[in-house]
Amino acid sequence: MPGESAHRSRQRMSMHDRAAPFAPFAALVGYDDAVAETARLTEARPELDGQEQRAINECLAYIADHIHEHPEVHIKYFIPDEHKSGGAIVDVLGKVKKDLSQTEQSSWQMDVK
Repeated sequence: MPGESAHRSRQRMSMHDRAAPFAPFAALVGYDDAVAETARLTEARPELDGQEQRAINECLAYIADHIHEHPEVHIKYFIPDEHKSGGAIVDVLGKVKKDLSQTEQSSWQMDVK
């Protein structure tokens, strides 16, 4: 049949392309974002015991004593999540660039590799 050969020569549209005209009529606007947010995993804030806290304090004292040498450091720190409980543990390797007084501790600067 003449119409049949023309139909077979067309490439099928993808599901995404066929659904595109109906996207403005989605019944649950923001549903996909909510599902993605729920599925996103966070880590619990680590609780340090006294021995771990002392070890960290010793490392910080060493860095402070050798700050003029711009020591290379490996630091892990916790960033709380803005939307759900928990957060992320960030791992950074770099060289300390400047000496910090007690009031500047929130603005550590490092050359990160």
